[in-house]
Amino acid sequence: MLLPHAHSDHIGGGDLLLLDVVMAYGERLAERPLAVAGPPVIYARLREVIGDSLRLPARNDPRLRWLEQDGGTAFSWASVDVECVTVEHAPDLAAPGYTASTSVAARSPTRATRASRRPSTS
Repeated sequence: MLLPHAHSDHIGGGDLLLLDVVMAYGERLAERPLAVAGPPVIYARLREVIGDSLRLPARNDPRLRWLEQDGGTAFSWASVDVECVTVEHAPDLAAPGYTASTSVAARSPTRATRASRRPSTS
């Protein structure tokens, strides 16, 4: 999950989405956590928006991995390379944007198999 900046129009409902994902995929996420990337203030801003509600999983919840990055940095997660680039969001606001890439060879055989099983439309 890539969050470009901490404005409410970009993070609104993020707490509910994360809660839903954690509740639905909890056991799987214990083995392969969901990555949430954003600027260094992203978790604090989500917490500020919703207060003490339990809707937002704790920062140290092992089912989530918070990747707070500044523009100009990069990270890899689950065979995906992500570069954080600085973009102009408004005249006086620089915000991170992202480029993501992966090679076909890096994809799991399961994904390739699923893709090849799509029904024909002809």
